Amino acid sequence: MPSPSPRQSAILDALPMPTHMLVQACAGSGKTTLLGMIGERIPRRLRSIALCFNKSIAQEFQRKLPAHIEACTLHSLGFAACRRAVRNVEVDDRKLRTVIGSLPGLHTLEENLRRTICMDLECMVGLVTDMALDPTDPEALQEAIDQTGRTVEAFQKSFEFLNDVIDRMDRITNFITYGEMLRHPLVYGYPLHQYDAVLVDEAQDLNAVQHALLARIVKPGGKLIAVGDRFQSIYGFRGADPESMDRLKREWSMQEFPLDVSYRCPRAVVRAAQAIVGDSIQPAETAHEGKVEHRPLNVMGATETALRAGDMVLCRINAPLVPLAFRLIRRGQRVLLRGRDLGVGLTSLVEKLHPTTTTSLIEKARKWADRTIETMRAADKPATTIQAVEDKVETLICFAEESQSVAEVVLKIENMFSDETPANVVLLSTVHKAKGLEADTVVVIRPDLLPAPWAKTEMEEMQEKNIHYVTVTRAKSHLIMQETPKDKPRRRTKTSEAFAQKGIEA
Repeated sequence: MPSPSPRQSAILDALPMPTHMLVQACAGSGKTTLLGMIGERIPRRLRSIALCFNKSIAQEFQRKLPAHIEACTLHSLGFAACRRAVRNVEVDDRKLRTVIGSLPGLHTLEENLRRTICMDLECMVGLVTDMALDPTDPEALQEAIDQTGRTVEAFQKSFEFLNDVIDRMDRITNFITYGEMLRHPLVYGYPLHQYDAVLVDEAQDLNAVQHALLARIVKPGGKLIAVGDRFQSIYGFRGADPESMDRLKREWSMQEFPLDVSYRCPRAVVRAAQAIVGDSIQPAETAHEGKVEHRPLNVMGATETALRAGDMVLCRINAPLVPLAFRLIRRGQRVLLRGRDLGVGLTSLVEKLHPTTTTSLIEKARKWADRTIETMRAADKPATTIQAVEDKVETLICFAEESQSVAEVVLKIENMFSDETPANVVLLSTVHKAKGLEADTVVVIRPDLLPAPWAKTEMEEMQEKNIHYVTVTRAKSHLIMQETPKDKPRRRTKTSEAFAQKGIEA
């Protein structure tokens, strides 16, 4: 274990104090190292746990933490409570669709409406589960849909079924979904182990149900230590509380400590980050100068040619990454588009549209986008929600234009999207999917979308500022902001034209 820095020492010295602690840790500040140091100082007699964002991070943490501290996710903690309370409980990803399919009122509806309501309900139930919403409160649900940018095409009709679906889901306790690992311990009051010391990583990404579960596992008189970065809160679209860190500080009366020295980013990159978030990030004393470039459009070809395995290409949205991926493949480069769930979403849309050829796929996708967005605009949906639909369709069209059949479209999507990050590829990713990653050379395409011009509300603008900050701070040496052609006119949908008329490039 390395010697602690001055900032780390101040935090470690405060550990014996009875107050709960909140650490504001900038990008690349060594928060994992800090949590390991904290773990070493927690007495072995205390029951302690470190809560991580996902399973792979928990496994990595377990190797770095002392043996007396358990590392896991909140989901695994909740699932353990379910297993203790319900004999032979199993995880069943098909449960929700099965319950929705059993609703007697659905079978009398026209097929297309029935299919739409089924998809709407899957979205709505997920939000109720993850954000601890009241399924009888349409205003709260509508606000959650807007925050997360989800697509719900028949809200009023679908909402009529929602409370019945939630009730049926809750009554089935021997089969649970991933989200119910957290919901059921709260709904049924399953006993949860309590801990003397609870460490929370990525505290800015907690959602409402995770906050509620956290309140039940800290032993009275115990200590909660949360580490995160307000400026890396970019998962509002997943249901994370955009003000999670401030909520923790307020509800737990936490004392806040800064961890504001980045050991990842060179000085030039830190200056670029400071232009976004101020002096909450500082360069290390030993940091090299590094390089930040803003390259014009006429050198884009040279930038692409220079890409090598281990480099990272980032974009605010997916669609511009796909044609770049195919150009690199044709040059013999191995590439990977990060985000398996994105690929699943695209193939699900293909399945929904029932195309027979790539031409019909493109036509149906555009019509679906126009119809969906027209409904959104009539309901005064946020521009970020509309843009998410635009991006999904434009991404799918990019694949269709590179394929000879619908089957080839699906195959290419399945082969190109992954959550793995092997070292022998050029990694292409949206900023959201790249959070937590780093590379010596980072190329940002469509930098005109940072921050995104469609953000209008205060929360949207805050999230976009954070996305810009996360983008910049992935670079360990060289950051290239590469000007890139805007979308081709032939790909515009009606909504793209509407944006363009208002001076916004969709």
